[in-house]
Amino acid sequence: MPSCTYSTGEWQATTQWRWIDAEVRLEVNLHTGEFTIDRRLPTSLPESIRRHPSFVRVFGSWNPEACPIRGRYHTKVDTGDGTFVFTEGDDLTIEQTVDGVRYRYVPPAAAPQPYPHWFTSTAFHWTVLTAPVTQYRSVALGPASTSHEFRAGERVVSTKGETTGLTLMPTTSQAHQVNASRLPIDEATYIHVYGLGARQASMTIVLARYGLTFTEQLHCTKLSGTVMSNGNAVLGCLNGLKRKILIDPDDSGPAVLVVPVASVSNRTLTLPDTPTQAVFRYSVDPTLRRLTHDGTIDGWVYLTLLHAAFARPTAEPLLGVPGSHVALSMLQSVCIPSQGFSQRALTALTEIAALSPTRSSRPKNVNAIEQIKWPPGLDPVCACDLYGIIAAWLDHRSKTIVSPNDANPRPAPSPLAVRGYLDSMSLYPPLLGPFDDLPRLTVGALTRPPPSWPSPTGSTGPCGSTQTPS
Repeated sequence: MPSCTYSTGEWQATTQWRWIDAEVRLEVNLHTGEFTIDRRLPTSLPESIRRHPSFVRVFGSWNPEACPIRGRYHTKVDTGDGTFVFTEGDDLTIEQTVDGVRYRYVPPAAAPQPYPHWFTSTAFHWTVLTAPVTQYRSVALGPASTSHEFRAGERVVSTKGETTGLTLMPTTSQAHQVNASRLPIDEATYIHVYGLGARQASMTIVLARYGLTFTEQLHCTKLSGTVMSNGNAVLGCLNGLKRKILIDPDDSGPAVLVVPVASVSNRTLTLPDTPTQAVFRYSVDPTLRRLTHDGTIDGWVYLTLLHAAFARPTAEPLLGVPGSHVALSMLQSVCIPSQGFSQRALTALTEIAALSPTRSSRPKNVNAIEQIKWPPGLDPVCACDLYGIIAAWLDHRSKTIVSPNDANPRPAPSPLAVRGYLDSMSLYPPLLGPFDDLPRLTVGALTRPPPSWPSPTGSTGPCGSTQTPS
């Protein structure tokens, strides 16, 4: 429906813009200034439309004024993104008109397959109703000229704008499967593999959630290095950790280990289903035989978790000792920030505590009969009882620093856990600092006196700092 203007004593139609895509009857009350469309006043969209998942995904909490016409609601946005028509039925239909071209929104479940997860679930898909073309946009609304196009019937996605000439390969193609396997740091369904030119003469690999782009030779400008194909052999620790890449820097410096921040259980990293993914970077120091963290408490605690979760009973080539030794030493060396641990560090401490065996007596309070539940996927030799004890102490100290008036008493270690450590203490390095009094805290609860406790005069931790027990 065209709008009208009043000029030279008469009403004239104008085609500058239109926001009602239908032939309707417009009536204006000259006394009140109200107008009706098909004898209905403009109204808000029904709550059933505004709460529909498709509407929320595209428009968020937007609540526009709309005109109900024959079961359809017409409205217009002020950002120049055209007009919209909403139709309720078995599902909500959203149509957009921009410069005379009509588009229909495609929900993620109906998006083109088989393409990477970001393409099908994160981008916003709009079908051109007058042509066999589906556009996908990195934002819900926006000019159609800046969108990418997917043409039905073709197994390619040709892009416009900054990425002219690139073709997104389907996840079922050999090119995608081969190149995605070279970067195991992320799930294959999140990795984009683009071919250049009509014959895809060269490939570009994009880790969409990490914001990283690699050439066919796996060189990354943002990381200033190239992914090492023999990373496991060069790293010499964290054996079994698959979600990682090892970068050989361009400046001939130390190799850099890139690991995603994820939940760790059963020697597996479970990546979250999020549009972005955080990572930690650790430098490999073969001289001091260690991994150097990034200088943050979160990075230190997370590296401790990795050493503990992927430890083996034998010495690691890089570390010279089992990973559990390094994890226990690092756990005792954690510095508690003045504002307390972040949620990320607390989550890592909880997962470290889960790597201790769960001990219980059967029947209760009879210590002579004991049940032990070992952490799944971890060798019992690497499942140290002190993980849970020290993690609980660190959590308590963090809360005490943040809220000293609300702090609870120091948690008493489980006698069974302490005895379990005493029975296997020869397998681990001695305790340091505030943790060297743990046996004395529970000696009265043990069924037998503990063996003599080592009292080191000082030792060098994995970070090179000398620690002296208090």
